Amino acid sequence: MELSEFDDKDEERGHVLVPTKEVLDPNEYDYVAIFIGADYCPHCKKFAPIVHASAGALEGKRCKTIFVSNDRTEEAFQASCAKNKNLSLIMPYDLEKTTAMR
Repeated sequence: MELSEFDDKDEERGHVLVPTKEVLDPNEYDYVAIFIGADYCPHCKKFAPIVHASAGALEGKRCKTIFVSNDRTEEAFQASCAKNKNLSLIMPYDLEKTTAMR
């Protein structure tokens, strides 16, 4: 997400814009884990507890865990965020970009 695409609505939702250089900085992090999931996905729901346990175990060990939503609506995205709030970062919701990545 470019800085110009980050708006007041994202700030109101509690989203934090973090530069890619910071997230992928090898001086700061040895590992970056990306969890792509959606509130409607049964496989994601089964896998989520493993991701959360791993993220908790790796906390403070130079590992950043990022949640990327594949939800189809803003409401579903908010539900996913509530379930994944213990992960390091949550990418802001953008249906257009998510659809383009499928």
